[in-house]
Amino acid sequence: MLADPADQAVRARVKALLDKLASDPANGIERIWSPEEIQRGRGFPQAAYLVSLRSGYEMAYGLSPPLITKPSNLGMHGYVPEHAEMRSSFFIVGPRIAKGRALGEIDMRQIAPTIADILRIRLAGAEMAAVSLR
Repeated sequence: MLADPADQAVRARVKALLDKLASDPANGIERIWSPEEIQRGRGFPQAAYLVSLRSGYEMAYGLSPPLITKPSNLGMHGYVPEHAEMRSSFFIVGPRIAKGRALGEIDMRQIAPTIADILRIRLAGAEMAAVSLR
């Protein structure tokens, strides 16, 4: 995110810095997404750029060196959907849930509407429909 998205000079400097960082494989950067790619991927609509990391790397929690360290955990938000190995599992049980039913691959944006459907409440503004669990 840029403090002033209209500042083209800062935008260009940030892009140059990101490109330089991405050129060094030790930084673990897979690629830098453009605003157009972010929009197509339904990502962060106000983001100037998105840094996609290779598996085995994660974003630091601060700005103090070292900026590159081994991952501190075995799972992390923030990977792009192309990383199949970073997909999560969704398990649900309950009296109104069909037993032994495989849902296949679902979009994470379907989870909240699905839970709302189970609770018989309406989730205004949901981007996607609930998954049928019956």
